[in-house]
Amino acid sequence: MFDLLLAVCAHRVVSAPTAASIEKFRLSNPKMQYTWGYFIGDALIARCRSQACSMFLKEMGDIPYMIFIDDDIVFEPEHINKIYEHLASGNYDVIGGIYPVRGACQISSYGYDGRLDIDGKVHEIEYLATGFMGISRRILTKVQKDLDLPWLNPNDWSKCWPFFNCGSTMNKAFIIEELRKTFGREPTEDEVTKLSIKLGFRMREKG
Repeated sequence: MFDLLLAVCAHRVVSAPTAASIEKFRLSNPKMQYTWGYFIGDALIARCRSQACSMFLKEMGDIPYMIFIDDDIVFEPEHINKIYEHLASGNYDVIGGIYPVRGACQISSYGYDGRLDIDGKVHEIEYLATGFMGISRRILTKVQKDLDLPWLNPNDWSKCWPFFNCGSTMNKAFIIEELRKTFGREPTEDEVTKLSIKLGFRMREKG
């Protein structure tokens, strides 16, 4: 039985530095049992991630955790080990490493009120970039069931649950007003969220 899926998601080939990091990890003789999944070639990276999560749930048995690795991420074996150990502790369902965006003009993740502590410890932040992120099977299953995610494109190569959204945005007030007209009552927050998911839109509060 595997302990971990390492999922490489990309719309292009994997960069040489990332390939070198992958090989270094393989040669490090890690203690956990792991397998690789390569999800490459889709220009819609959010759909690529959704397919990875969907395949993880439907076709990869009882592997408890997965880690996303983007095609240009450079890492050391201990970075994978650290994310895995925190997931396996049961204290976290989503945890990741921070890294700079391409061009190194800023960090890819955002802390609350613009604060981001970089001290080797685990901190809750507002937005965690997905390029080097670990997720538990438990939380993916919960999200899929609680949000009643639809199985998209069932007869196509791109079939998946839409865990990640790559569609346009829509004003939340507009969605609420349309539901109010349809139901003749104030819609619940759950109804607003589910409609947004089924339409393939991300909600924005203003504008």
